[in-house]
Amino acid sequence: MASERVTVLSLGLTPEERDAVADIERVRSVTCSTSDALHDRLTADRPPCVVVGHDPPAIDGVDIVERVVDVDPDLPVVVFAESDDDALAADVVSVGATEYVPRRRGTGALAEAIGAALETGERRRRQARDSAMLTEILNRAPFEIYVKDVDARHLRSTKTVRHDDAAGKTEPEFADEGRAEEIYRKDRQALEQREAIVGDLSRYEVQNHAIDNHDSGWLRTWKYPWYEDGELQGLIGFTQDVTGVEETSRELTQKNRLLSQFASVVSHDLRNPLNIAQGYLEIARETGDEETFDDIEQSHQRMNEIIEDLIRLTRDSSPGSSQSSLEIAAAARHAWGTVDTGSATLHVDAGAELIVADDGLLQQIFENLFRNAVEHGGEDVTVTVGLEPDLRGFYIADDGPGLPTDVCERLNAGEFTEGGLGVNIVRTIADRHEWALEASESEGGGARFTFTGCLLISNPGTETVDRRSRTLTDAHTVGDVDPGEHRRNSNGWSVTGTGRNLWRNVNEFYFVSGVADGDVDFVGRIADFSAGNKSAKAGLMVRSGTEPGSPHGFIGCTHNMGTEALWQLESDAGTQSQLVRDDATPPIWYRLKREGNVVTTFTSEDGDDWRPVAEQRLPLEERALYGLVVVDHSRDEHAVARFEDVSLAEVSWG
Repeated sequence: MASERVTVLSLGLTPEERDAVADIERVRSVTCSTSDALHDRLTADRPPCVVVGHDPPAIDGVDIVERVVDVDPDLPVVVFAESDDDALAADVVSVGATEYVPRRRGTGALAEAIGAALETGERRRRQARDSAMLTEILNRAPFEIYVKDVDARHLRSTKTVRHDDAAGKTEPEFADEGRAEEIYRKDRQALEQREAIVGDLSRYEVQNHAIDNHDSGWLRTWKYPWYEDGELQGLIGFTQDVTGVEETSRELTQKNRLLSQFASVVSHDLRNPLNIAQGYLEIARETGDEETFDDIEQSHQRMNEIIEDLIRLTRDSSPGSSQSSLEIAAAARHAWGTVDTGSATLHVDAGAELIVADDGLLQQIFENLFRNAVEHGGEDVTVTVGLEPDLRGFYIADDGPGLPTDVCERLNAGEFTEGGLGVNIVRTIADRHEWALEASESEGGGARFTFTGCLLISNPGTETVDRRSRTLTDAHTVGDVDPGEHRRNSNGWSVTGTGRNLWRNVNEFYFVSGVADGDVDFVGRIADFSAGNKSAKAGLMVRSGTEPGSPHGFIGCTHNMGTEALWQLESDAGTQSQLVRDDATPPIWYRLKREGNVVTTFTSEDGDDWRPVAEQRLPLEERALYGLVVVDHSRDEHAVARFEDVSLAEVSWG
């Protein structure tokens, strides 16, 4: 099959020279009469080569080459000049010419130079295609790919493609976090030992996890030393964050281990009343004493209670969408009334604070621990329910005999403990709420159970006595992301945004905002939300500034995943997530309340009945930014949210 002919543009050649160009195999010569005509053909046709006959002052080779490379820096240019002018040759080459041929060498030399230039152009095009394909691979890769120098600095990588300031930096210089430190440690290991690291699994620490309890992550790494002519040049590597996969695997292993422990606990707790019943049955057979049947009945009753506890423990009791905002003091007092506590005393050291929890499961926690306190501490025991400092959680404590050390250790290690299913049920319910449970000794020498990682709310009220309206007037692209769009009409706002994420150290989103001072009430309804990524987000935000690391609070919906609250509690600390697990989809109302430095977030189905869902203290100045946020969780796609009934006001809370 004959090779396709290519077009070579020429300017300033004689008829004989043009004929020589046309005689080159696979070349179709096209002559341009002026430099402007040449420029127009360059723009329209993108030819593989240009030939310029230097003939000043009409045709200045240096000027023409500059104009060509302005259009296409990789386009080969051959300059055909009257004489062996070294200065001219240096000038044209310095501005981008590929070949310089004196006319005295004839059209044969010109043809050879054009052939060489065509090969150069083809090589440049292949390199450009390869580079473009590599850039696209690096941009789209779901894991990190990189080439680094002998000091572990990025030469080309997924980071250099996505971030202009990543080239020439090590991982810790680019991102100050545990993940970066672990990648860098493995870089140094591969470079210093000059040995490949293949499929290595390593753990990294997460510095800021006060809210979402993700204190570590996992990386799978491949790194290969890179040599040229026997000299170490750096390394080529791949790193994949496998935190989700590894956590799932470890959770499965933990569940299998707990299942084995569970069987042991069940057999232990059932064996005692069963042995008692068998003993009394033998006595009844030998003596015929009917009073022993009462003892047998009591043993059977105890076994029945254990079986009921087992049903509660093993039931799929995930809180899911059944969570609600409950007054913790009222819940404790209600549970106390359902347990036979005799003359025992309950002291509740809490006011109107709310906890986001499953009502029935929270009742089980209180009932089981109240029952345990009375059973082990007697009817004169005092039980206290209180709140942890800074609303980090709550505790239940008594002044009874306390828990054995080994029981505390097993509970704190997340294991089942023998001698009573009640505390095992409590620990299981805490796990299902993603609360941390710690068993310890109370101030009175008894048992203390502390629950942290809870969603506690101290400012649930929404009544205002004075409102001063403020408007959204500005738009910001936060982080390294393409600009978004917004439109306002009589029905509200349409906001389009992209961005990779709003979590941890990645804060990229589109933000339509206004400013307000002091206490603030910010309300809006997401009427519609369309996005290609299930992790895309839209909602309301307060933040101290437009820098990616600014402290902030967010309430909104994560596409197809329900309501989510996001917090960055101090500058550059990383954004943490609190999933509300309400399965909410638009249309849905959200509200963000600021009272002092306490920010409380709410959801509502109708804009009248508000449910508080999360609360944190933020280091905000008197004046802060409030606005609408959209992020697609992608660099190239866009999410679109329609906000209605948006209201921003400085207020006095009632």
